[in-house]
Amino acid sequence: MNSVIEFLHKLLEFIKENSDSLIACTMGIVGAIIGGKIAAASTLRQDRRKSLMDAYADVFAAIYICLGDYTDSLSFLLTLATAMEKAKLICSKESADSMANILGILMDSDVDLADRKSRCIKLISGLRNLAAYDIKHCKGK
Repeated sequence: MNSVIEFLHKLLEFIKENSDSLIACTMGIVGAIIGGKIAAASTLRQDRRKSLMDAYADVFAAIYICLGDYTDSLSFLLTLATAMEKAKLICSKESADSMANILGILMDSDVDLADRKSRCIKLISGLRNLAAYDIKHCKGK
């Protein structure tokens, strides 16, 4: 019993003598952990933002190709659909709905080509605004 009390007494003396160092070390460790978490979260947000930007760039590139004289070409529509599906995995629901509307209009062969293009051009501006909002407000998830 005395050995335990002696040990505790020596431990208490050690803590009293080295309290400044112990506090500094503890705070350093806590600071490093917090800094690491902040850096990891920032990297995740940057990666997600870059993925969103790349996905939207692919979508807009494919839309503009389809708005050319190639709208009836199945391969261009498939490229657009693929780019949109990729973007839908990480974009907002509003953007996904807007992309679906644009694709639906472009694939509607019952409507005149010029009418399809004019309807799409009106929707592209809205999609561009949604894309900018998504990219600006993205969070790493």
